[in-house]
Amino acid sequence: MIEKEQNFFEYVYDLFYKFSQTKPEDIGLILSRKTQYPIIKFIPEPEMTIPLPRRQGEKYIFEGMVFENSENGRKNLWCLFLATLYHLAAHAGKSVYSIYNQWRQNRTDDFCWRIIDFIEDTIGEKYILSADPEVWKNIENINSKLLHLQKIQIETRKKDLKNKPKSYPLDDVEAKIESIKKEIIKKSGGEGHKENILSIADYLYKNRELLPKTILPYCEHHEYEQKLKFMNMNKN
Repeated sequence: MIEKEQNFFEYVYDLFYKFSQTKPEDIGLILSRKTQYPIIKFIPEPEMTIPLPRRQGEKYIFEGMVFENSENGRKNLWCLFLATLYHLAAHAGKSVYSIYNQWRQNRTDDFCWRIIDFIEDTIGEKYILSADPEVWKNIENINSKLLHLQKIQIETRKKDLKNKPKSYPLDDVEAKIESIKKEIIKKSGGEGHKENILSIADYLYKNRELLPKTILPYCEHHEYEQKLKFMNMNKN
């Protein structure tokens, strides 16, 4: 049993660092049964935590979801675990959080994090799709199974927008979000990356009702009361 657990940990660590193209001395990775959702911390050094499934009776609990102890249940759990691993690995490999240092000054932490996550998640998705399309198919499959959460999110957003005069109609909200994501993908990386991304961040801060209300289980969660210090996760 101990040998199997060691092999599992070795497999996860090896996969994470290979996919992210980073090293343990640059970014820490923790597998924990004490946390419910993925976490990214920046103090004192960049560190990512992936939760481990917990057994509860005859079922498994993972990232706020319940899985049956059956072949199909364990398969779905494993798919969600891998989605978490690749999602965080994409951040480790591509996200440069330090560009938001000045931008965050005198702004609300909660909204800042939601905007940063939205932008960096989109950049991460671009990286995953480019690096391994099969992995992206798995994540898209997970997303489709969480469609009911997305529907709730859409309805909540529409209710929030009812009494807010904007230059675009309610029916165009989702199209607007997709348009912003395409702009992020187009303008991320290369020359002018920081300026382009911060321009999008400014727009989202002024139009924050466009931001997703629901955080998907495999995405990082933050403790907003912490005063986090951003660091360049791609440092040599």
